[in-house]
Amino acid sequence: MGLILLPAFGAGLILWLIAYIRIKSTELAVTTKRVIVKHGFIRRSTIEINLAKVESIQVTQSLVGRMFNFGTLVIAGTGASHAPLEGIAEPLAFRKAFVEAQDSTRSEA
Repeated sequence: MGLILLPAFGAGLILWLIAYIRIKSTELAVTTKRVIVKHGFIRRSTIEINLAKVESIQVTQSLVGRMFNFGTLVIAGTGASHAPLEGIAEPLAFRKAFVEAQDSTRSEA
């Protein structure tokens, strides 16, 4: 949308700036013990889920998301905890890293 609206009074430039800030202010990490998600620029939100408590990671990508390799991740933990993360770059690579970390944790136990 930002590229299309760029000539229209700089509205596209504002959308590009918002997208850039959103990308730079989001951090995802998979450790041997947990999944950590931090996002926000002024207001910071952090989600930490124990690796053993994660039941599934759902990846949703639109047509544009598949073309530019971004999508939405929904991390579902035991109980009612769900952590939807929109606009994540390379969501399939994140899911693959998560599955590998979860498998290595299970094999060590």
